[in-house]
Amino acid sequence: MKTILTVQMGIFGKIRFPHLKQATYNQFCKEVLGIIERHYNDSNFTVDNLCRKMLMSYPQLLRKMSPGFDKTPKQLIREVRLLKAVELLETTSYTIAEVAERTGFGDPSYFTRVFSKEFGMSPTGYREKYRMARIHPK
Repeated sequence: MKTILTVQMGIFGKIRFPHLKQATYNQFCKEVLGIIERHYNDSNFTVDNLCRKMLMSYPQLLRKMSPGFDKTPKQLIREVRLLKAVELLETTSYTIAEVAERTGFGDPSYFTRVFSKEFGMSPTGYREKYRMARIHPK
């Protein structure tokens, strides 16, 4: 299974998760990320589902995540979904609606808003810029 601790993101280069501390919480972080990676494409997968899979209450999960992550569980799920969306935008010709659906965003317009806020451009703009960078590398 591909780890998301470091992800190649086309025109954005290599993205690292600087909010991950590699020491004591490494195994816990890998477990959380592994569960999210296995379920990111399910639009019904929520923080409650993550808590159940981790056998923890939300306060326990939040408390245990805070030393290793600089994000809430909800933010982390969204970040994984967005990184997977970038991967699909770069490697497939799926429509934006299909990318949204395959990455667990139930509503394509919500996906576009979240993507634009995170990356400073729409999913379509990202795909075009990525393709141009591949055609005309620097």
